[in-house]
Amino acid sequence: MHTREEKVAAFGRLLDVMDALREKCPWNAEQTMESIRRLTEEEVYELSDAIMKGEPSAVCKEIGDLLYHMVFYARIGQESGAFDIADSLDKVCEKMIFRHPHVFGPDAGKEVSAKEIADTWELVKAKEKGGNKTVMEGIPDAMPALLKAVAMQEKARGCGFDWEKREDVWAKVSEELREVREACFAESGSGLQDHLRPRSVSGRGPQASAQREGCSEAEVLQATPGAAEQASQPLSEESAPGTAPQASQPEATPEQREEFGDLLFAVLNAARLYGVDPEAALSGACSKFRRRFNHVEAGIRAQGRTLADATLADMDALWDDAKAKGL
Repeated sequence: MHTREEKVAAFGRLLDVMDALREKCPWNAEQTMESIRRLTEEEVYELSDAIMKGEPSAVCKEIGDLLYHMVFYARIGQESGAFDIADSLDKVCEKMIFRHPHVFGPDAGKEVSAKEIADTWELVKAKEKGGNKTVMEGIPDAMPALLKAVAMQEKARGCGFDWEKREDVWAKVSEELREVREACFAESGSGLQDHLRPRSVSGRGPQASAQREGCSEAEVLQATPGAAEQASQPLSEESAPGTAPQASQPEATPEQREEFGDLLFAVLNAARLYGVDPEAALSGACSKFRRRFNHVEAGIRAQGRTLADATLADMDALWDDAKAKGL
């Protein structure tokens, strides 16, 4: 590892490189904050990806790329006379010192737990001079919805607005799930209970897979909107597995969109309470789905066919084979 002096020298070298590029490179010279903003977003995602993959060398590289962008913005600010990198560094230092009175302030040396700090974080921030006027103000509208939801929940927790026991969140998740199903079944003109009556389920598709994993027929039907209707109707030429759909999906109603949003928000809340990073968890689920579907596609091709020629039963069998192989 490097000494403090070497670290300071390395940061100074970055400033020198930026100055040279801004003054002598045509491309760098014409960039603005607006033109490099999108590139910065890409760098943030690349750093996040490297962290989730657990690749230290890649994390090291991406931190450097991101630091370069930060210095780039500061150099542009310096040219306009608005601020320079020292102003940015001073501001973040002052902010961190103010927000950590147990380290730098009158409470220095006082024992405090990480949970106590997190639970009062937003209340401390609210006292900052020139800070946000409301707790939620610091969350950008342009932030991806998943990250925005988690940020809002964390800020609410920092004000003491959270579940007393994490187990209590499941009642909320169940409530939101029920409301989603009610909204989805409302269009058919029949009550939700009409869709929960057990009926026969075909041996193909997701319902059959779920039953093979130990779910009862009633549980499968209850968990799969529309499964009962699908199971009770014979397959027509238009609806046969392996054929292209004849009609597009119906447009969701405003109520359905709202209720699905509430359900997703509740599930994210549950993940947070159990210490699960929802972005990493969903990314893992996507990777697993990709592996298994690639196995299905490869299996169909090995039979000399295409996915368009395969039935749902064919694909379901290969899907179960992928699961059995731990893919």
